[in-house]
Amino acid sequence: MSYFAQPVQVVMLYENARAFDAAFKDLAVLDARLKSVLRDYGTWQSLKGYNTRNHLGLATDTQHITVQRYDEQMQMNGFADVLANPLATKLQPELALSITQHRRALLIEVGPGSVPGFATALRASKIAEALGDMNDPAMGLSDDQRGYEDRLAMAQYSVIGIMPEASANAIHWVQSQQLFEPRTFSPLAAHGFSLPLYCGPFLFGGEKTADGSVKAGVRALGSQNLLGKMVIFKPHTQDWARSYEQILAFIAYCRSIGRILGDGETFSADMPDAPVIRVTHKRDIPQLPEGYVELSRDDSVTAAKRSGLVDRLLGKFRN
Repeated sequence: MSYFAQPVQVVMLYENARAFDAAFKDLAVLDARLKSVLRDYGTWQSLKGYNTRNHLGLATDTQHITVQRYDEQMQMNGFADVLANPLATKLQPELALSITQHRRALLIEVGPGSVPGFATALRASKIAEALGDMNDPAMGLSDDQRGYEDRLAMAQYSVIGIMPEASANAIHWVQSQQLFEPRTFSPLAAHGFSLPLYCGPFLFGGEKTADGSVKAGVRALGSQNLLGKMVIFKPHTQDWARSYEQILAFIAYCRSIGRILGDGETFSADMPDAPVIRVTHKRDIPQLPEGYVELSRDDSVTAAKRSGLVDRLLGKFRN
């Protein structure tokens, strides 16, 4: 998977420059704290040749984490995807303003290999491809799904560890292109694997029907990092939050059975009136060359014909 070599990125945005400067005068202040919150993921060593007042690096034999301080606004193009989401700009306008009004920032990156940027640069250079299968852990080339998901966890724990130093106005979780207030981020990130954090809802469609209803679809940004394919819910008049919930249930179910449901298969919650959701595999979006999974409500199928997805897979996401 191409994303295995990509670092997991998180941006913490601050408007209070004075508080930020006092807390992060030297990023060495974060060294011990990060080693503590990441202790379950190996023995971490400081990257002495990398570290400065504005840069902090830690590494194990197989992973690394870097923190970079920005004393001015970051470039806006890095926020283009999250600002294109109506959920950020229309439902959270004050939070979206944190992007355009921030005066300081921290960029956190968690990547494979013990040398920052090495695995990404090597894969981009095509050297590894030219030399064949080079699964050499020492070179940072060997990684798998578990390693990637460990980096997701390390990124979220790093943010939790940094939070007490100064109050961020917003947190941009880049992997799923979501923007959070700290009070919303903390409960999502504090307990390990977190589907709502890793799969961000992106609304599309908006077609109005004859009765005035609006048909909205949901793309789960980041879902491709958990299943290998992005999951999209076809536009429907049901509430978009319900479509998003059904995407999360689908991902959880597929992971629990060890495979993606096949083209034409259906699933449903274990309730009498639960809608039946049909699975369709498609490859008609050029930006998704690996294809994607489209979920849609099949109102012509009775609940008695459902595949029996247990309702607890839905219930765990309702709180």
